[in-house]
Amino acid sequence: MKGILKLAGIAAICVAASAAMIPAEAACLGNYLLTQNGSDGSYTYIETPGQWAPLGNFWALGFGNPTDNPNPGHDNGDYPATAWTLVGAGGPYIVGDWGSNNAIDGCAHDLAVTQPSDTVVALHDTSADGLQGYYMVACVEENPTANFNYNDELGGVNLVMAPIPKPTLQTGSSGAGTATVTLNIEPVGAGIYRDTGECTTNPLVTDYQIFQRTAGADPGDRTPAGGGWTPLSAVTPIGQNTASHVLTCSPGQVVFLATQLTYDSGFKSPVLSASKTGLSCSSTVADPPSKFKIIKKPAGRLGSN
Repeated sequence: MKGILKLAGIAAICVAASAAMIPAEAACLGNYLLTQNGSDGSYTYIETPGQWAPLGNFWALGFGNPTDNPNPGHDNGDYPATAWTLVGAGGPYIVGDWGSNNAIDGCAHDLAVTQPSDTVVALHDTSADGLQGYYMVACVEENPTANFNYNDELGGVNLVMAPIPKPTLQTGSSGAGTATVTLNIEPVGAGIYRDTGECTTNPLVTDYQIFQRTAGADPGDRTPAGGGWTPLSAVTPIGQNTASHVLTCSPGQVVFLATQLTYDSGFKSPVLSASKTGLSCSSTVADPPSKFKIIKKPAGRLGSN
């Protein structure tokens, strides 16, 4: 934390005490901004390699609830990312408000939330061809005016979206049209922006899950429910390998693997990473053979992507 609450922050909590009594599916009574407009009048922006079709959420660190049932959390609820971002001359930027819409759940300044409060923003985009998912997650503590400034609090830097980390092979063996694999993901770090306090001590990206899709070509749909994607692994803590999984394929098809991230409070990336080729009938496991044990069988061969 940044220390003792300033008078403006205390006043905001007094307002939030009243806000705590309003029903679920209602926003703060006061206006608590999410902004990239710095105190000096400058703006910072979101940089994306993609097409800027934003999907995402904001929530009070540790107190969001992506399901809203049975206990509503303190988050953007049904208020879409397109409503709290704009595109200016320098690119997209955050321009939200905890009190702007009744679709927002709860309030960051509710007394149930640790004070001074922290607000997390997670935003996602995809490449124009649909083959790559990008993410950015940023957390800042309220400033002396009880707002959340993603310019001042993060040192005046643009928020650059990074590719969602792809799956990586840890161990693998092959048979006739099958491969048994243990997976992880590329390092997480790029795309994460932190203020001090709980924003620094609480992990913003907590887990990952591997999805699979068997097809003749890489699907251009990065949404988990689109393009025939299905979960392969369980939700796995960052830094741990998945359990062992068996991949299977038919002639002319390839198993594609992609990552979904899980953030603080259980929010998940609504888009997947770029694909990692997991198995094909002519060239099975994707990574170099030196990384895993090769089991040779007449009808199958372990190879490289």
